[in-house]
Amino acid sequence: MLQKKSLMKRKYKYILIVLLTFIVYGNTLFHDYALDDAIVITDNEYTLQGFQGIKHILSEDLFSGFFDQKGKKLVAGGRYRPLSLVTFAIEWELIMGSPFDGLNNLSIQKRMNKNANPNYILPSNKLLKDLSVTIHNENRSLRIKQQENRLNKTNILTQQEKIKILSNLKKMQKNRKILLFVSHFINVLLFVITCLVLLILLERLFPSKETVWYTSISFVAVLTFLVHPIHTEVLANIKGRDEILSLLGALSSMLFMLNYIDSRKIINLLWAFVCFALALFSKEVAVTFLVITPLSIYFYKKSENKLKDILISLIPLVLVSVIYFIARNIAVGEIALEPSLELMNNSFLGMTFSERYATIFHTLLLYLKLLIFPHPLTYDYYPYHISIMTWKNITPILSVLIYVGMGVYAIIGLKKKNLISFGILFYLITLSPTSNVLFPIGVFMNERFVYASSIGIILIVAYLIVVKLPQLLQNQKIIIVLFLSFLSLYSIKTISRNRVWENDFTLFTHDVEISENSAKSNTSAGGKLIEEAVKPENKELRNEYLQKSIFYLGRAIKIHPTYNDAYLLMGNAQWELNHNLDSVFKYYNHILKRNLLFNQVYSNIFDSKINLVFEDGNIAKSNIAILHQLEKYNPNHFKLNYYLGKIYGRFLNDLNTSKFYLERAAKINPNDVAVFKDLGVAYGLTKEFKKSAIALTRAVELDSFDPVLKLNLAMTYANLKDFNNALKWMNEIKSMDIEKADAKILINLAYLYRNMGKNEKSQECFAQAQSLNPDLFKND
Repeated sequence: MLQKKSLMKRKYKYILIVLLTFIVYGNTLFHDYALDDAIVITDNEYTLQGFQGIKHILSEDLFSGFFDQKGKKLVAGGRYRPLSLVTFAIEWELIMGSPFDGLNNLSIQKRMNKNANPNYILPSNKLLKDLSVTIHNENRSLRIKQQENRLNKTNILTQQEKIKILSNLKKMQKNRKILLFVSHFINVLLFVITCLVLLILLERLFPSKETVWYTSISFVAVLTFLVHPIHTEVLANIKGRDEILSLLGALSSMLFMLNYIDSRKIINLLWAFVCFALALFSKEVAVTFLVITPLSIYFYKKSENKLKDILISLIPLVLVSVIYFIARNIAVGEIALEPSLELMNNSFLGMTFSERYATIFHTLLLYLKLLIFPHPLTYDYYPYHISIMTWKNITPILSVLIYVGMGVYAIIGLKKKNLISFGILFYLITLSPTSNVLFPIGVFMNERFVYASSIGIILIVAYLIVVKLPQLLQNQKIIIVLFLSFLSLYSIKTISRNRVWENDFTLFTHDVEISENSAKSNTSAGGKLIEEAVKPENKELRNEYLQKSIFYLGRAIKIHPTYNDAYLLMGNAQWELNHNLDSVFKYYNHILKRNLLFNQVYSNIFDSKINLVFEDGNIAKSNIAILHQLEKYNPNHFKLNYYLGKIYGRFLNDLNTSKFYLERAAKINPNDVAVFKDLGVAYGLTKEFKKSAIALTRAVELDSFDPVLKLNLAMTYANLKDFNNALKWMNEIKSMDIEKADAKILINLAYLYRNMGKNEKSQECFAQAQSLNPDLFKND
């Protein structure tokens, strides 16, 4: 009978935990991607490859699939956390598929990746990323235009392949919300399981002496952990799955260790091995459970031979750790802790040793404050939302006193197996890798860093509520009301905080008001406002968003005067507001003075819609002036030389200077059609027909489907009196499948045939042109 009641009590606890989890985190199921999801999912080439990408995920750095340049590391020492990315790749494969589904993917890769530079992303994978990112654009017409424009830049694909790709992208876009729901649901489900495992584990370690099932320390602790607002970042952000899997694996491993102690069955050690591997390959901070697990066994009353049980428990954990660090070393290389020279990747840059540790202890005090009073919360604790501290400030000193006191209390209570002692040690040990005390991790602090360590503090709070508070109030009903009120306030805060994480726009524009002194937060908000401003549906808000963006980006530059991202986005905002290259270059120039070859400046100018200014002959001289400034920084940039040659020839009629820059561009990139096309025309205008023929021949080799190139080449040979070659290319044009838009080419071809005495072919060309586009002959 007692056993039946015990099972019922446990059942009630489990049901309540499941229900409460979905009540508190249910609204995250309908969220969009946010924050770091781009790094691991939407802009990660290996995740987007699905099953094919798993081998790369397992063998390379976490950020490798995100960067187009290989071997680049976002943070010092690299990161190896493959397991969560493997799950993302599986979900993407099963739900989204690929733009290349139904096509011969190997054939496409072979054609596109021929002579590819192994130090950069393969062209086929770059196309995969570029196409996949378009499905997140909710504006249908703009989305299709982006997809068609990207495919039109790829000459290797056939028209049938392009049609199939567009069809696949349409299907992927329809499945996008399904994937989002599934990914968020998996995170919430894993969190539920984590809470259940935590409950079972705590009940084993600290059996309840209470007669009322819902007032046990373990249950109160798990409910508090479940609703705690500081965990929002982990649950609301799909990328947070690495934290969830890591803690779930570590706690499960501990539970199987206790099962082994109870049963002495080897199978439990094997399961502990598997679970700890799950934890460590999800996130390396699980290594702290090499200490936490022996500590738990020390506190476990059923362990009769503590030393023996601890040594046995360490065998599978150490074995997994050795395997993990070997795999990590192969994938990432040796662990190097050299500090970054970029403030956003090294928050302590420029600080003295004294300032650094004063700031560290300030953040450690802030962690404790947020674990008790979680307000305000923000995704961004970058410089200088956290100010530089000195030992003249009170908070670092207070923090040292509190943490020393906690440490002393924990050591004293260890012999008595005091629960508070366990909670303190659990908190300190699991926080240690991300505390910056032992080694710098690149950022002051983050809320997700206390996801696991919060258990220690929450366990202490539960103990005070269940054991100490009744001694003060001596009224069980009041205590229950107080706890439910406390739980409700935490739940309301968590639910409201979840809403902020709905998407990047809501997150960045909300948290920038909290982290107003952070360069990163201001830059992120500014960048997202530009994205929203250019959307057709936000036409009425366009100027308002752009002005706000400029305000935030200006604030970011004041905080961090050498922040390239802020200057880059400020230039973009100026373009969208003024469509003036001078105002753009004013900010880009700040970057180039420090980094002559900063690639994104050049790609923004030459590969985005900014390059449309180079088609405006009215501002040719001012454009030339800016291009010459760029030339001082990077004289060997291909598109810089190409546009200088194009503008000098087309708008300023300076053909000699035009040829100089076009020739230089052709040497830099001998595989670009446009430069040889324009160079052939320039040579033709200066009567250098032999050079023109050579340039145009190369252009035709690069693009054999362009009838204009072949017509120019035929005319060039005609000017050289080489009528055999002229007729060869003329006949090739005539045999091509000319479209309506190119009907004028047939008219020019007809006149060329007539001039060479080929009247029959001339009439055929006129007839074909008239059938394609009768409007061309109306004036005749």
